[in-house]
Amino acid sequence: MQSRLLTKRELSDMAFGIRELSKRLSHFQLKLKVKNVFLLTKAHDQSLIGLTRTVAEWLLSEECGGQYTVYVICGANPH
Repeated sequence: MQSRLLTKRELSDMAFGIRELSKRLSHFQLKLKVKNVFLLTKAHDQSLIGLTRTVAEWLLSEECGGQYTVYVICGANPH
């Protein structure tokens, strides 16, 4: 398979097309029927425990519809 370089005009047209697509997508509304929510948090980070609990409780509350199954996943710090 051989690749070719794009001309300045082709690059300009491509950039214009990407900008136009971005504008259209910014006005696009997507309605999904979400049932499961995964919360990923850092394991052993004390500052995140309360925040993660607050988000999980809100997702499970009547205020939010109480229709979600919430999974909390604690990831280890890679360093």
